[in-house]
Amino acid sequence: METHKRIKYLREQILQLSPEEFSEIIKINCSFLGELEAGKTELTKPLLSDICHIFHINSEWIISGTLPIFPESAAPLDAEIEKFYLALTDEGKKELHHFIRHLLKKQHH
Repeated sequence: METHKRIKYLREQILQLSPEEFSEIIKINCSFLGELEAGKTELTKPLLSDICHIFHINSEWIISGTLPIFPESAAPLDAEIEKFYLALTDEGKKELHHFIRHLLKKQHH
């Protein structure tokens, strides 16, 4: 998978954010994101750094597809959060998803 496709995969499948939400959080124009995800624009080092910092993503995964997606340093907390998440009902998961989106927007304004 190419870098631009991993950016789109990250946004759609992992973070489950719309183009508008993702763009707003990382402070880029939505049309620029569209060009980035289509492979028409190169990912800059500062933007890569911002994406990795904001969403706690391993930069090597974005660049080359090298796993893990999330850095090892975040693993214990991520594992605990995953346990909590798996214990939720479907309705609880929807509420948590809504809350996390709200929190991300609030943090990056």
